[in-house]
Amino acid sequence: MSSPIPGVTILAPVTGPQNEILSKDALQFLAFLQRAFNPTRKTLLQRRVLRQQELDRGVLPDFLPETAHIRND
Repeated sequence: MSSPIPGVTILAPVTGPQNEILSKDALQFLAFLQRAFNPTRKTLLQRRVLRQQELDRGVLPDFLPETAHIRND
């Protein structure tokens, strides 16, 4: 389905109440969020993959060094 927002494509059929939910304003907001935060989202997902690889290699989580004074109190 085409969208009234340039660069936005809805891939699934939109019927009934979905038409109200996916209003022009809602689609504009979603497009804004995607355009504003997609680079950060992709970076965080990549960091998550790298961290999982560390955990898979046996690297264990640890406390932050700057909080040692709290644990040692």
